[in-house]
Amino acid sequence: MAEISQQRIKVDVGYYSEEDKTNLLQLLENNPAKDVMEHFVTNGTEIATADFLAFYLFHRKNRGNPDFENRERIYQNLHKAQEALEGWVEGNGISIQTKTGITSQLEDIREHIGEGIGLAVATQIHRLIPADWIRIIPQSGHGNIPRFDFEIASTGDEFIQVENKGSAVTDNRSKEEIRHHKSGIKEKKESIASEISKGDYPFPANIRYGTIAAIDPRPGSVVKCWLVDPPAEKISDDPKRFKLLTRMRFLRDLITIISPSSQLAMAIKYRIEDLENLTDPFVLDKQPLKNKKGKEFGYYFSFFDPRPPKLFSKKSRVTDGPAAGIVLQISDAELFFIGVMPSIVLLAASQDFHDIMNYKHDYPGTVKKTIKCVFNRHEFKQLRLPEKVLKDVEMNKKIFNLYLDGHIHFSSSGLVFGVLPLFNK
Repeated sequence: MAEISQQRIKVDVGYYSEEDKTNLLQLLENNPAKDVMEHFVTNGTEIATADFLAFYLFHRKNRGNPDFENRERIYQNLHKAQEALEGWVEGNGISIQTKTGITSQLEDIREHIGEGIGLAVATQIHRLIPADWIRIIPQSGHGNIPRFDFEIASTGDEFIQVENKGSAVTDNRSKEEIRHHKSGIKEKKESIASEISKGDYPFPANIRYGTIAAIDPRPGSVVKCWLVDPPAEKISDDPKRFKLLTRMRFLRDLITIISPSSQLAMAIKYRIEDLENLTDPFVLDKQPLKNKKGKEFGYYFSFFDPRPPKLFSKKSRVTDGPAAGIVLQISDAELFFIGVMPSIVLLAASQDFHDIMNYKHDYPGTVKKTIKCVFNRHEFKQLRLPEKVLKDVEMNKKIFNLYLDGHIHFSSSGLVFGVLPLFNK
């Protein structure tokens, strides 16, 4: 993977035009996001590299499909993303840029980079975390309603919908090479407005706007993110319910990554099914989880207990920190660690909806860490390890351990991940 080891990515934020500025500031009148947006336009912002990569690597799927239940599917998705990013993008110590020597960026890569940057900026503007966004799958063909290409989220009080576009340009200080994105958003805006007026648009939002992000190959350049102005309308749906269900599904996905057949993963799955069938899901606030037989399922641990959560038993983990998870091989030269913070397990087990809806890891960042990679016999047999690495493998009671270093990303959602090279670079 084109490893981006720097902690943060600087983004230059601006309104696409004076008209967009006027419309967006009017849209956000009396909303705390207005002051944040204005601050970003004046001063720029920095997004955590971990959050950008979390969007790029893990947020390209629609929530609710079985990807997180199938480790082979996780591997395939990561492998594709790794291959796409490698060789095309690099960190320059301040921001990210098109890799030196690249003359033409692949459309798929620039679009997903634009989505990652745009969503990370919108996440900061509205004080959200990556876990809050759910993708809207666009449909094509005659008779289909034009839809925003990516994400909808809730602050708990209102819905946010963002369309994100991306480009790799010669010089992102100019808007010449991204004008087609603006015109495309404008055309979709007019189509959606027509559908809204007829009551036919199925994805309403209190706040709707777009972002266009662009990177270029200039040494030391900064990513540019323009804010543009699609319409919004008031709705009667409950954003608080939406946010709770979105966060719960995210917890389910992360726990399923770590231990797909665990009692906790199953209990959360059943709880979500109950929540989805309730008009007021908050009647289950702080209610104990139940197993498939309907019996209360207790899963408790304390941050003051030095022992790791039971769920982390026999899992790969950061040697000097609490995060634990699984390790997959994504190439002949690299493994990949995917894990979670213990706070995620605590949230899932406690079922305290206030804590779940307000969770945010306060110190997202990227740090070089040593991972104790733990494999059972079956998992170990699937690995393709060179002889010089095999000699460092430890075996204890049919468990195979291997210690590898890599830049590990701690995202604000509690997701922890990173590439583990098999060879020193």
